[in-house]
Amino acid sequence: MKTNVVILSGNNSNAAMNWSKIGKVVSELAELYQIVKESEVDLIIVGEDRTDLPSQVAVKIRRYNGLTDIWKVTVGSFDDDNIEKHYDGSFSIEIGEKGITKKVTQILQAKELLAQYSIIARSAKMKLIAETIHRIAPTDVPVLIVGQSGTGKELVAKAIHKDSQRESDAFVAINCGAIAEGLLESELFGHEKGAFTGSVSKREGLFKKANNGIIFLDEIGETKSDMQVKLLRVLEDGTYYPV
Repeated sequence: MKTNVVILSGNNSNAAMNWSKIGKVVSELAELYQIVKESEVDLIIVGEDRTDLPSQVAVKIRRYNGLTDIWKVTVGSFDDDNIEKHYDGSFSIEIGEKGITKKVTQILQAKELLAQYSIIARSAKMKLIAETIHRIAPTDVPVLIVGQSGTGKELVAKAIHKDSQRESDAFVAINCGAIAEGLLESELFGHEKGAFTGSVSKREGLFKKANNGIIFLDEIGETKSDMQVKLLRVLEDGTYYPV
């Protein structure tokens, strides 16, 4: 999967040659605007030799594509681990030359991860989420996913499952806010025969079904406080008791 990078540079042939290793080099704003209008551009880099660039350029680019990252290169060196800082708002970041290759590589990796997770996204924040998923998936700890309804929390949970060592085991999802208060505990932890009216047989809960896999508890904040205390025990030491 190729990262589409466009570099706006001056007429310096040596600079253009160096930039060409990273992406397509253009020297005219008209050509840059045309590319952004006609194709999906992941990143625009403004070379250090374009100090003449008016601040409206970034605004105009984002009219065509509000998700494209725009970096301004500064003269001088930055350590690779400390290359980002806030700019004046026109550009996403100000970055030293030494950090460019590393950041372009990160964008490519994030783009590949999003495709792997079947997540359709282009914004820098979603690329960061992809990197976070890849980092936490191999761990064996509970993960809190926060987001408004409909933003894709379950999609993120499935991506974590897909990228983890638990992929071959079950992925179980439940909307805790959609289950009646009296039934949620039985749904999650299971129940013994005769535990309540109508329980004519023993039943496994979702935690048991998700054993060695992943269980996604959607809308967990909607549960009552006493239920959250029981869920806290599960998160802390992995124990629960059927009803």
